[in-house]
Amino acid sequence: MYGDGIGSLKFLLGLLTSGLGAAHPLKACPACIGEDRRQHAVAYWRRMHQWPAVWVCPIHGDPLLISPVKLDQRARFQFALPMDAGLVPWWKGGDDIRTMKSLQTLAAFGMDLCTLVPGRLADVDAIAQAILEGMRNRGWLTSSRRIAWRKFECELRSHAAVMAHLPPFAMQMDVKVAQSQLTRIVAARSLTQPLRYLLWLPLVFDDLAAFMREYDCSHAPAIQSQISHAECSVSRWRGELAQKDAAELLSGRASATALARRYGVDPSTVAAWAARAGFETPRRPKVVDEKRRAVAIQHLLAGQDKAVVAAWLRTSQVTVTKLLRQVPGLQARWHQVRTSRARDNARAAWMAVARAAPMLGVAAARRAEPAAYAWLYRNDREWLKLQSSNFTDRRCDANHATVRIERADDRYARALRAAVMARAVSSEADLLNPEHWTLLAPGLKRVLRRPQAWPRTLLVLQSVLGTTLRSDPEQLF
Repeated sequence: MYGDGIGSLKFLLGLLTSGLGAAHPLKACPACIGEDRRQHAVAYWRRMHQWPAVWVCPIHGDPLLISPVKLDQRARFQFALPMDAGLVPWWKGGDDIRTMKSLQTLAAFGMDLCTLVPGRLADVDAIAQAILEGMRNRGWLTSSRRIAWRKFECELRSHAAVMAHLPPFAMQMDVKVAQSQLTRIVAARSLTQPLRYLLWLPLVFDDLAAFMREYDCSHAPAIQSQISHAECSVSRWRGELAQKDAAELLSGRASATALARRYGVDPSTVAAWAARAGFETPRRPKVVDEKRRAVAIQHLLAGQDKAVVAAWLRTSQVTVTKLLRQVPGLQARWHQVRTSRARDNARAAWMAVARAAPMLGVAAARRAEPAAYAWLYRNDREWLKLQSSNFTDRRCDANHATVRIERADDRYARALRAAVMARAVSSEADLLNPEHWTLLAPGLKRVLRRPQAWPRTLLVLQSVLGTTLRSDPEQLF
């Protein structure tokens, strides 16, 4: 966790791309608040209510109240107790006993999960295997261990409906989304938001202990496999052969097929690694003989398209791709030739437009040759900038930005005046309260950063305050 920021930590937790984010509202139980006030004369935040999976009170079973104070930038660092945090209800489902029972089960899973030692559930593959085994025990898998969606469609639909009530999943959960998330979890291809893992455990297991038994059974063999194949795993991750294996392959003491079994990859992958190391593995022609293979290599060296070469060989493009990867230096040369050809074609198309109608301007020329412009912008931007001088500069200083700001200033001034009149201010202290202005006019900070661009709004603000703003208007906040 040490570093200049927490970006990498949030990435590993899946907080950046999951759609759930890292912001969770403060929560409190109304019954617990009453008990705290009777016993201590003041209510406090209870830790058990703040777990991400807890949305009903584990003690009273009532839906919690949530505070929006910490969810935006208005009061991110404000100290607030439950009675001063603007608590509002999130539950709008009435007395749905079945849904409340599901939420209580989710809360129990979440609280039990937080009692585990850190790193206890660090194996993504074992989590996926445990969930699959739990689904198999319920009869939700086929004989080939594929998910039989129809067998538990009702349970899945009911579970998704319950989860859709929760604020983190509001407007994000339906049956299709639920199927997609569950498929991603059991595939174990990547990490995701921890709350998403927790979301599916109550659907498959009765309690956390049942899940942990399956997880431990799946995790133990994985540890032994990782220890015995440590070197191969590192090499596979790097995409290269270990030095001793490369020597054995080069000398003929080991075959590509034997090394492929050792690394757990396809023999063609071992051949590609060998080509990357600078030598070619022995081959046994099956579809393409040596003569046709040599001609195909010449076509690829000339930058011929893979589909054309595949059609000439009467084979698939996959075979041509393998040929590119397995011949040392062929793939790099093929990319180099094709890139050079594409650059020449894009430059020629762009220069043709520049010579034909130099008065068009860059924007119009871009519309005339969108493909050439896109390729040059991505791969040859310096040349594109240099050649743009051939066009007449069609840009105008009056790009309507001033008009847009004037209109925005007028709209904001009228809206601010109306908001002040609608929300009567009781005292001068309220006028100088930053929180009052932040709630009343959330966009006021951008006005105060550039007051010269918002004269009408500034006049309204000065008239409300009854004085001229100081040299630094942003000090109002």
